[in-house]
Amino acid sequence: MVETIALVFCAIVIIACGVGLVVIGTRMKSGKFPPNGIVGTRTEFSMKSEENWYFVQRLTGAPIRWLGYSMFLWIPAFVAYKFTNNDDFLYVTVALQMFLIILFWIIYFSGTRRHQNEITHKD
Repeated sequence: MVETIALVFCAIVIIACGVGLVVIGTRMKSGKFPPNGIVGTRTEFSMKSEENWYFVQRLTGAPIRWLGYSMFLWIPAFVAYKFTNNDDFLYVTVALQMFLIILFWIIYFSGTRRHQNEITHKD
C-alpha cells in the first residue's frame, strides 16, 4: 500500500515537471522569455548579448519540450513495474531521457558554433 502511494506521488510530481518543461520549452521556442537568470538556457554564450539569448532559446526550446513529453512515459513505466514487476520499461524511459539530454547539448553546441561562424564571416 505504501509503495503504491509513493508511486502515485512520484507520478504526480513527474507529470507536473513534464508539463512545466513543455510550457517552458514552448515559450523558449517562441522567444517569449526575455534575458533573465532564472528560466531558459543560461550559458556564457547566451548571456553575452540579447541576440545570443533569443537565438539560444529558440534553438533549445524544442529539445526541452521533447524532454517534457518524455516525462509522461514514466506513468506507463510505473504501471508496468507495479503490476508485472518488469523493470524493462523503466530502463527504456531512463535511456530515452539520457538520449534527449545528450541531443539537447549536441543541438546547443552545433547551433552556437554555426551562429558564431556566421557572425565572424559577416564581418
